[in-house]
Formats: sequence, C-alpha cells, structure tokens
Amino acid sequence: PINRFLQALWVVGVLGSIGTYLAGAQPLDESLVQYVLEHPAALWFVGPTFAALTGLVFKEGLCYGKLEAGILTFVIPGLLLGHLSGLMDNGTKSGLLVVWMALFTIFAARKFQQPIKDDIGDKSVFM
Repeated sequence: PINRFLQALWVVGVLGSIGTYLAGAQPLDESLVQYVLEHPAALWFVGPTFAALTGLVFKEGLCYGKLEAGILTFVIPGLLLGHLSGLMDNGTKSGLLVVWMALFTIFAARKFQQPIKDDIGDKSVFM
C-alpha cells in the first residue's frame, strides 16, 4: 500500500508540475523552477513529487540504514516548508539546497552499488 501511495503522489506531483508550467510559468516565459522560486504557493501543485521523494528516502533510511537518506527525510520537507511559509531567508534556503544536492548525490551513488536482489525486494509491488 505504501508503494502505491508514493506512486500516486508522484503522478499527482508530475501532473501538478505540468499544469503549473502551462498555466503559470509558460505565459510568463519562465522555467518551472524559476516560477516556483518566485511564487512559493506553486509548491502546493509540485509538492507531491517531493513528498514521494521524501517517502522514498525515508524507506531507504529505515530499510538499509543509509544516514544520508535519514537526513534527507528532514532536509527536503524543511526546505520546502521554509520556502512555502516564507519564514526562511534565501541564504538558509541556498545552504539547505546545497546539503540536499550533496546528500542526494551520495544517495544515488550508493544506490548503484547496492545489489539488485536487495534493492528490488518484494517483486509483487511492481505487478
């Protein structure tokens, strides 16, 4: 059930991102990233993608004891909520974004080294 929920969040976030781009960013001749940066409320539409990503790193942190995944579980929502609420200054947001990218790079690199049989686990969730 959790896998299906994360997949649903991902789909909703992708559709929200497409809609936000078409309705908000494209008419202003901006990229989606720039639009979300300038219009924090747009996170309500693209945010489910990041909720799915947070769920994924949370699972990886619990199942495989990956420290970077555990830290990302707090960094991702912290940065997004700070931006959405307007309570975080740009310097703090930039710092958290650097931490996010560094930890996600480590996370991805370690994922490639993980044995496939351990990573796939219960194949029934893919059917």
